[in-house]
Amino acid sequence: MIEHRRPDNVDIVDIAVPGDTTVQKEQEKVDKYQNLARELERLWKVNTNIIPTVVGALETTPKSLEKNLKRAGTTVSIELLQKAALLGTALIFGKVLDIG
Repeated sequence: MIEHRRPDNVDIVDIAVPGDTTVQKEQEKVDKYQNLARELERLWKVNTNIIPTVVGALETTPKSLEKNLKRAGTTVSIELLQKAALLGTALIFGKVLDIG
């Protein structure tokens, strides 16, 4: 008989690309998922980590971004994330302004 398996740890990763130079969204992300994390811990008896990932559209990043990327287990460079955020923002602006 094989018993069901469940994870020992659950990581909740939320990515934000704010449109301005403020990157104070990290605490918002943690607060947003705090109740879910508590419920997962209570119901499933697992360790839960909330990992906010914030990359500013204008290339501004919080000091904790590198630490949070390591916690999420990714090897993506901050420079690549900044480039993707900037290109994605340009694409959205192009569609909104109907120029691209």
